This record gives sequence, C-alpha cells and structure tokens, in this order.
Amino acid sequence: MIRRGSADLSFGYIDDYVDGYADILEREYGVELDWVAACVVNPRLVAEVSGYNSIMMPAIERKFGKGILSQIEKRAIAGYEPVRRLPYDYFSAKL
Repeated sequence: MIRRGSADLSFGYIDDYVDGYADILEREYGVELDWVAACVVNPRLVAEVSGYNSIMMPAIERKFGKGILSQIEKRAIAGYEPVRRLPYDYFSAKL
C-alpha cells in the first residue's frame, strides 16, 4: 500500500524471472512485492490480490511513469539466466 511515499504490490504466481523483477522494483523504486501465495490459490485470494493490485499498479505508474512495470518486467526477463539442473534419476536414488 502507498504509505509515506512507499508502495507495494501483492504477488502470487512465481515465474522464474520474478526474483529479478522484485529486486529491480525494490532497489530502484522502493516498491516491495508482497508474496501472498505460490501457485496454489483460492478464488477469495485471487479476488483480494486483483483488487489490491488494480489500485496499486496505476498508483505506481502515476508515481514512476506509465509503462514502468512493463519495462521492469522486460528488464528482468532479459537478465534472467535459467539455472541448469542435472537430471535426477528417481529410480536409482538412495533414500
């Protein structure tokens, strides 16, 4: 919420590049992502987050410029480097 010049966004679904997105938002703009869920949500939570963000996103764009959230998202995606994981063999793993 906007309080004393600060702003937050609520966020549920986590894409791989979101850590970079959150870092840019907080470091450069003082906007924090409020992690409210991962990939499991219920209709009430979706409605609450959608309502909250429908107010906050335009407020953030008024403060920092129209399209700033899209620009930050593009920067985060461009800077994202997937983590390479070794394949896991479930059948030969020792417990």
